[in-house]
Amino acid sequence: MDWNYTAVGDLLTFDHTLDDDTLTESRPYSAPIIEEARGDLAALTVSILKENITNPGGTVLSASGGFDSRLLLAALLHLGIRPRLLVCGPRGNFDRDVVEEMGKRLSLEVIAVELNAQDYVDHAERIVEVTGGTKAARHWHTYLYPLKAGLDTNSNIVVGANGESMRSYYFDRGLLAHATTALPSQPLLRKFWKAKAKNPFRPDQWQGLSEPVRENLYGQGSRRRIDRLVAASRGRDFLSSLDHFYYHQRVRNFIGNGLKLYRQFGEVVAPMTDRRWVAVAQSMPRTQKLGSRWHRHAIKSLCPELLSFPEQGTGRPMAVDPGRLYWMKKSGGGLPYADYANWFRSPAFTDMVMDRRDSIRELMSPDLVESLMKSGSIRQIAPIASLAVFASLGGS
Repeated sequence: MDWNYTAVGDLLTFDHTLDDDTLTESRPYSAPIIEEARGDLAALTVSILKENITNPGGTVLSASGGFDSRLLLAALLHLGIRPRLLVCGPRGNFDRDVVEEMGKRLSLEVIAVELNAQDYVDHAERIVEVTGGTKAARHWHTYLYPLKAGLDTNSNIVVGANGESMRSYYFDRGLLAHATTALPSQPLLRKFWKAKAKNPFRPDQWQGLSEPVRENLYGQGSRRRIDRLVAASRGRDFLSSLDHFYYHQRVRNFIGNGLKLYRQFGEVVAPMTDRRWVAVAQSMPRTQKLGSRWHRHAIKSLCPELLSFPEQGTGRPMAVDPGRLYWMKKSGGGLPYADYANWFRSPAFTDMVMDRRDSIRELMSPDLVESLMKSGSIRQIAPIASLAVFASLGGS
């Protein structure tokens, strides 16, 4: 196979490709220009939903206990639309518990889906086919839980993709974030991406990697990746540069793949990816983005009752101001929605990858694949599984 080793390295180091890269070839890409605009972003969210909801009675919200889906629920209720709430996770998971409590109090139907290892095995080929192999296995749930929910194909699936444009996804650190505006952005960006884009392999595993992969992940290859990441982060300062990268790279590739998977099961409505929404979000002051302050304000204006449910990581109602050191006070959210530590080491999942290990011999040795499937980290196993399935399908 004629691998694009740069794209392979990107997938291994930070979960998605850049620009318009695929795993087997690379095409030039020009990011769309978004001009800043002014406006009431909460009202615009409602307006975009109203424009795009074609089946009010068949509306399903991809729900969680977080800010983005809670904002969208507030906007839908403001429009008089009562969606079914689709949530993924076992009982004891924060999202599942909060969504079920919301459904109970607001008399909304909740569709709770629990995944298992066999789901990932049974649908691996279709997921990889849809995403061209560029979605690591630990992110396949955006196909699996709508599938298991048994949605009608004429459903409107409302998702909160790109809500992070009204936070500071990569550096939501309050006063510390504000302090970065006084510092040169290029050195900060270089330091940030060096920490963020570390390759997942230990030195004792290097020899199991093919020479092209080693060259891409280490030495000059690693420095070229950092150069590309810095160049793709363009803005007035450190924070706006990271915002630019998030929208033009992560949203396009990582989140874009997630939207492709949702679209297999209905008509996707993602208001926060609308260019009008992004343009207004870009113009908003940083003080409203840090600590999700704008989200709190918007939910209060549309459906204040939703602020009474707890915020993940704090246990306090979402209405409570986050305070100055909010990013240091977060705690876990109970059980995870997916038990990857056990699922990816299950016999069925391990066999799926091991049966395909020869297909990625150009990337790493079969012995290394076997070793990683037995004792590797989830961060290693997840992209390798996707690469192996992709290659076994002939790279289509």
